[in-house]
Amino acid sequence: MRKFLIALFLSLAFAIPVWGADYTSSKAVLMDWTLLDDTDAATPWLETSELVTDTWMGCTFYIDVAHIDADPGTATPTVKIWSKSGTTDETWHEVMEFAITIGAANAGDVDQACAGAQANVYLAATANFNGTGDIFFLRDTTTLADSCLCIVGKATSDDYTTLMDNLVNTYDDADTTWDIVDQWAPRLAPGFTYKVTFHNTDSAANYACRVHYVAETDIE
Repeated sequence: MRKFLIALFLSLAFAIPVWGADYTSSKAVLMDWTLLDDTDAATPWLETSELVTDTWMGCTFYIDVAHIDADPGTATPTVKIWSKSGTTDETWHEVMEFAITIGAANAGDVDQACAGAQANVYLAATANFNGTGDIFFLRDTTTLADSCLCIVGKATSDDYTTLMDNLVNTYDDADTTWDIVDQWAPRLAPGFTYKVTFHNTDSAANYACRVHYVAETDIE
């Protein structure tokens, strides 16, 4: 909590709004969906590339984590945001930490092809994936980076769930769904260099992680 309050103070102290001004921004993926492996793996951690923010413009990280293992896990993994004063400073400082949810994730089986530009995800059973407004992870078992997060519009029947937005990629009957998803959107102070790391402390559970960002670049 103390680290969060310090980071919040920095964000408020250094973010100087200019009312009526138009902002331009850059938006990109800092790290696409990547496997956070368990501690039996050689590297049970992940690290994004660095983001250098403008002196006066802040940024927002959009961090997503999905539990993609039937093992509930007993040790809590963490997400950390690190900062340093610039590209020549090699001393990273932890400014925020988030706890990833552990527990038994419910899995679903995609039982027929789901085409891109459609809103239906066909499942063997829609239980655990049918609450309107709920979010779940649709895992592409061939290419993890092609996975996506889905927001439920409604479960039309026990055969498929209708999403609020259309799918972008195509999925097939080898793919799966998972119902434990964590999301954070911390606003960060301008003028610093940042990165995000993920740390798995469990010997069995696995996770999928992704980081997007939006950074203001200019005032017009």
